[in-house]
Formats: sequence, C-alpha cells, structure tokens
Amino acid sequence: MFFSAERAVVITGRPASDRERTQAWLTRWGHGVLPLECRPADCPHTPDAVARYTAETTTRWGCTHFVKRAPEQALRIAAHAPHPVGSMWPA
Repeated sequence: MFFSAERAVVITGRPASDRERTQAWLTRWGHGVLPLECRPADCPHTPDAVARYTAETTTRWGCTHFVKRAPEQALRIAAHAPHPVGSMWPA
C-alpha cells in the first residue's frame, strides 16, 4: 500500500446504491477499513458532475492527494479542485 490507511478515504463515482458491492470489493482487496464516500443519488452520472462531486468531497475531507485510473477524469477533478496532487493508478 503506497498510502497511509489512517489518512485515506475512498471517494468513488459509483452511486450510493452500489455501496454494499463496493465495500465488499474493497474488503476483498484489503481496503475494507477505509472510509467510503459514494456518489449521492441526486448527483447526475455525467463525467463533469462526477468530477465536481469528487472534487468537492476531496476538499471536504481535506485530501492532499488523489489517485485515478482514468486520465480524463483526473484532469476534470483537478479542474474543480486544483489543490490536491493527482496520481495515476497503474491498474
């Protein structure tokens, strides 16, 4: 793990209705103890809306870094919240 679990949170664009499935996946991969933030039902599932939600949630949690697998989404998040440092997930 390249981050401190004590200072980490999973912020996902997955809808809140997928929380249980997402939590199970995180647990299976050893990250089940991390706090989980899912996209609320009132947030549209569009790239910009999800990026804005992620940026706002990142700011609310006081995150200094974020990790994304999709470069376009990382750029959108950075446009809404330029303060955290973005990294690419090598999956």
